[in-house]
Amino acid sequence: MIHKLHQKSVAALCGVLLVSAMLNACSSDDADTMTSMNDTPWDGRIVLSSNLTDVTRGTTLTYTTQGSNTVFAAGMNVDLFLSENGTNTPTYEGEAYYLQSTAPSGDGANGIGNFSFYANSGRTGDAITKYWPASGNGLYFYAYYPAGAITGPVISTTTTPQTFTCDADQGAADGSLGSDLMFGVPSANPIGTGAFNPIARPTGLTMAANAVNLNFTHCLSKVVVIIRGDGNGLAVDDAKLTGAKVELGNEDMYNQASVVPNTGAATATGSANQTFTVKATTNTSLTNYCIIPPQLLTGKTIKVTLADGGSKTYTIPQDASADVEATAGKVYTYTITVGLYSMSVTSTVTDWTPDVSVSETIYI
Repeated sequence: MIHKLHQKSVAALCGVLLVSAMLNACSSDDADTMTSMNDTPWDGRIVLSSNLTDVTRGTTLTYTTQGSNTVFAAGMNVDLFLSENGTNTPTYEGEAYYLQSTAPSGDGANGIGNFSFYANSGRTGDAITKYWPASGNGLYFYAYYPAGAITGPVISTTTTPQTFTCDADQGAADGSLGSDLMFGVPSANPIGTGAFNPIARPTGLTMAANAVNLNFTHCLSKVVVIIRGDGNGLAVDDAKLTGAKVELGNEDMYNQASVVPNTGAATATGSANQTFTVKATTNTSLTNYCIIPPQLLTGKTIKVTLADGGSKTYTIPQDASADVEATAGKVYTYTITVGLYSMSVTSTVTDWTPDVSVSETIYI
């Protein structure tokens, strides 16, 4: 759906929105990238920066590095919903604006940053510039990846859940790209009431000094499956493994999430009748993962079907006599060592940005 753009702003809407997609803190490696933002006087436009929590995803398609920072890789689409903290003829009323990342090297295609801001979901035509409201109202910021995951308008009171569907087949390399639902907001929402009104701001400030940082977090759960041979009958990277198929569940998994638009909170919904493909036979990587809605993992199976047709199945047990519940922002890693006659499994639970972990080894 293409949303109508409101035209009232502190200046004529013209040119290109220049958006920074780097973290707030910059190392010396990022000095060239930030030069334009540090040197360009702020003119009242909306400038964004972003903070992505995952740097170990195993794909170069969603994330990449820029100096010491983690940013969206080129070509990633993010939807941004803006609404004003005020009712006096608001310019922004929760409708969608469309971001697309450009090459993260240098200052990006538009001279500053590596996000372009578009008026349509196809990201076609010229990029646009958006300004803080002339009224001096603050703004609520709500951002979602992947694009199209949530439909607007989204404002501070938008609590009616929407349904997001994870792909059941995520077995290709980077097959989970479209299922990794992320929600980005500033550290406080709304932000900028009065402070970002150009009339109220002191002169001499730069674009970088007025960037709003969007902190992106993962709304769902990630299950990682690593398979390897035991070296005794099956080589660590045996062809029977590189050509294997890995599946999570047996038509007993949820692949739909109910998402609250203004918080990003997600719970499983629909019917638990799916099997997730974690690794396809054509994907030779031995480390793969899938993104799933938060749900019960205890009792679910991980099935490894070798290239020669033989199969081995592992049933996820309780952890310390408690059920294993996949929760938002957590990673559940299962390292499966396959032999000709046995299989051992090491399980680890961590935050998506690893901080803590618990592991055990089970022989079957």
